[in-house]
Amino acid sequence: MAGAGLASKWGLLVACMWIQSCGGNSYNFAIYSAAIKDKLRYDQTRLDTLAVAKDVGGNVGILSGVLCDVLPAWALLLIGATQNLAGYLGLWLAVTAKIPEPPLWGTSILICLGTNGATFFNTAVLVTCLRTFPHNRGMVLGLLKGFIGLSGAIFTQLYLVLYSPDQVSFLLLIAVLPAVVAVLLSPLVREQPPAGDEDSEPAQETSTLLALYGASLLLAALLLAAMLARELLPGSMRLSAGLTAGILGLLFAPALVSLRAWLRRQEANEPEAQNLLEDGTGHTAAGQRNTEGVHAQLMPGPWDSRSVVETNDRRGGLRSTEPHAAARSTEAESAEGGAQVRESTRPARGSDHTLGQAVQGADFWLLCTSQIIGAGCGLTAINNLAQVGAALGQARSVGVLVGLVNVWSFLGRIAGGAVSEYYVRERGAPRPLFLLFVQAAMAAGHLSFAAAVPGGLHVGSVLAGVTYGGQWALMAATASELFGLAHFGTLYNVLAMGSPASTYLLSARLAGWIYDKEARRQRRAAWPAESSGSCTLSRKLVSTATTPFMLAVEGKPDESWGLHGGRPKRQARASRAGAWASAVAAEPGSRGGRAPALRPDCPPTCSGAHCFRLTFLILAGVCALGSVVNGWLALRTRSFYRERRQEGLRKEETRQRHLNAG
Repeated sequence: MAGAGLASKWGLLVACMWIQSCGGNSYNFAIYSAAIKDKLRYDQTRLDTLAVAKDVGGNVGILSGVLCDVLPAWALLLIGATQNLAGYLGLWLAVTAKIPEPPLWGTSILICLGTNGATFFNTAVLVTCLRTFPHNRGMVLGLLKGFIGLSGAIFTQLYLVLYSPDQVSFLLLIAVLPAVVAVLLSPLVREQPPAGDEDSEPAQETSTLLALYGASLLLAALLLAAMLARELLPGSMRLSAGLTAGILGLLFAPALVSLRAWLRRQEANEPEAQNLLEDGTGHTAAGQRNTEGVHAQLMPGPWDSRSVVETNDRRGGLRSTEPHAAARSTEAESAEGGAQVRESTRPARGSDHTLGQAVQGADFWLLCTSQIIGAGCGLTAINNLAQVGAALGQARSVGVLVGLVNVWSFLGRIAGGAVSEYYVRERGAPRPLFLLFVQAAMAAGHLSFAAAVPGGLHVGSVLAGVTYGGQWALMAATASELFGLAHFGTLYNVLAMGSPASTYLLSARLAGWIYDKEARRQRRAAWPAESSGSCTLSRKLVSTATTPFMLAVEGKPDESWGLHGGRPKRQARASRAGAWASAVAAEPGSRGGRAPALRPDCPPTCSGAHCFRLTFLILAGVCALGSVVNGWLALRTRSFYRERRQEGLRKEETRQRHLNAG
């Protein structure tokens, strides 16, 4: 019985949740980035370039989107597991010097290969579950995308309890564990027949999904408690270990929920099966419905092929399309989208679109622009969280902050899916309207980082996590509604491609450049003689401190550099110069007490809020522009969502009349 339950659609969903809980390690870059920067001697610009390569791998999933139309889901998972293992294992070998140190482009290829494995996990999971749960796509998307965010928090907790501060060994963990989980669960990931509109199964789906949401929220709450306990009670290792064991135990709670739903379904089917046995003709209404359900599972139908037929949602009223129907429609563009009536070869909104058909419309490009802005700005903040924390003198809290960001990202993803689903169904609200709210809140988070007031780092990390997670859940749900499910894998991965491009511009070219420029200015002010030479002494000093002004001889940060930065006083500068001279005198190989000059490629470290203030002000402005774009898309699609709600209400009324008549 348990084996049959695992083979059900609920077993599929739980397996996909577990796979997603191992697919978000690209968001833990801030944990191991310091080890890469130290071992491979990268400056901030190089590190941000590596972060962009990570984002390219994690977001450019065109290959997985194309292959999902020709390969089964289990094959995609095996490909993803292989890439994850090869990429992260190669990076671990490079950092531990077990292989010759690769150039920057080689390291970029390794991290790109490792993170690209998650796109195969994501595509296999999302496409399979959306085709199995078409009536609750918003909730399912929120749940699955939420577990990606929760994945980062789970692995962060494992790092804090098992490895901290050994960041290098953490690289080996994220190389092996996700690959093993994906391979073990791959046989369970296969499409199941969706619920029909002729019975109450869509409503039962919603109640079970709510129970899964509850179990997931409980898991997130325990993760949050574990993070806060480590922050507030740093010495309580037993408490942290106990909470971590509870977290791993709660990962199995969704399996119990799904098993209960399957058993309840089996109990509901028993009376109908008994009626069929008693009535050999099978002409009873219940028997007829059961027979149709059996044929739907045994006979190949549109849900088993790649040309998906969208049925009317019981409450959402999705527009229906026939298989292989001609994609011609006459669009009436009102004041919301234009004032002309024109012939179009593109399908109507809500029908199945190919990539070529989708790119012909403004809806696709507006949604793509929204994703470029939202994902790029959010990921820039997350990628630079370690350096922001160090610049503000809170390096010790970076590991906890990364875990908290992932928890908030999970909450943003499930809230983005569930809250928007309610208003879309019950009020006919356009889903892009919630993208507007998300990016406006993201702008507020960037302003919090820029202000650098006490507690601003925590507030900014909360807003960054919630809004970044909500962006992804809302984008996926909007794309599936506007462009259909037949080619969702390809369309989703094309829309996701904009994220690494914007991250490269905003992170490597903007944030990294501003950071390094300020770091070099600070270093020249402290040690004017530095121009070329060895990095040995500077790396010794930097490795013992949070900022470049934490002297090895003292082991304490320089008090003259506060939260808001500012130029040091002459006395403080003289003190630093004296300590520098003393350290140099003791340094082997120094010439007559002269400070050895530093090479230009020495990794500079910046201290003070001004290291990132301009960056976050620019990011806030970009998010404001994104809110305008989302508002435009919401205006264009509000009539479409209003019609969906009206069709859903008519469908519900018809169904109720049939039930009352029966």
